[in-house]
Amino acid sequence: MDRENLKALTSLRFLAALSIVWLHSKLYFDWAKIGPSDFWDHGVSFFFVLSGFILTHAHSGGIPSYWQFIKGRVARLWPLHLLCLAAVILFVPADSQSFDGSGIYGKWISLLPNALLLQSWIPSLASAFSWNSVSWSISTEMFFYAMFPLMLALLIRNKAGFALVWLLPLPIVWLAARWMNLPLSGDVFSLSGDALFRSFPPSRLLEFGAGMVGCKIWQRLKGRPMDVMQASLIEFCAVGMIVVWFGWMHQLLEGPSHISATLSLWAQRSGSFPIFAIVIPMLASGRGVIGKSLSVRPLIILGEASFALYLCHQIIMKVIALSAPEFGAPILVLGSCIAIALALHFIIERPARRLIAQGRWRGPWPLTVPISLHRRS
Repeated sequence: MDRENLKALTSLRFLAALSIVWLHSKLYFDWAKIGPSDFWDHGVSFFFVLSGFILTHAHSGGIPSYWQFIKGRVARLWPLHLLCLAAVILFVPADSQSFDGSGIYGKWISLLPNALLLQSWIPSLASAFSWNSVSWSISTEMFFYAMFPLMLALLIRNKAGFALVWLLPLPIVWLAARWMNLPLSGDVFSLSGDALFRSFPPSRLLEFGAGMVGCKIWQRLKGRPMDVMQASLIEFCAVGMIVVWFGWMHQLLEGPSHISATLSLWAQRSGSFPIFAIVIPMLASGRGVIGKSLSVRPLIILGEASFALYLCHQIIMKVIALSAPEFGAPILVLGSCIAIALALHFIIERPARRLIAQGRWRGPWPLTVPISLHRRS
């Protein structure tokens, strides 16, 4: 993996995670309620696109074993996820730990799918946002990981097949929602279009696949000679596109859809993915002024700890807001989130990942996917 070319993207992971931290701080602290919320709400969509881009880049030499790949993803996600889940149980006041309904929505019944990262497969907000609510996106990511070897093989060898796998799930989910006549919204325990299009994994595959396509295009263009001035111009254009989109064009997503109110709701959260799929490749090489500024060591370290920051920040906010509001000043809240995330990254996340990744488990069969992204079909 050519990590040198991804330093700028590593730092952008921290900035994207920080946007989600700011979004959730609006739920608990008055000082964060200044300004609009819709811009910050697209941080998860950025992560989905970025995930497709980085995985495609990281496995440009091929995937020798499906199960080795999945083991690497488990090593990446599960240890910290389970630790944060335990922190919710131990430190968050009982009445704020999770939704508590009847049947599969019972508080303790929902704990099992949450621990297994299956909660986003149940299209209700009570399930998707149970316990450590931000982990719904990790549950959705696990679906992407399960699909990735197949999608990568198709992207190289059968682009029509890739297009079907990438583009069809969203309209199928929409048609299923129409057929079931699901309400756009309801109480958190109801099956609803809101939950189906917000967290249900097939509904978000479009964003992940866009990152894969963006990476393939970037890999074909990145070898062209380019000086610092040219690279800087491209990077400033990327920043300009983000400013124009969220400052003006993004408002187009706020209006009602002529096709479906549910799809309109999906677009308000996920409709920025084409911009992300264009901007991420423009910033990936890090050759210009912006890329070099993002490639400084402190920002890279924060970017590497962004997953820990994402998983732990809402737990910390709940503990402070509900149990120690006297520590609710912004510098204390944000500082605590970043400091604890760094500690979790270095003490828990990295050692656990190495321990699991270096194990000898190879899975029940060696599914081989020997592909190269540099090969033209």
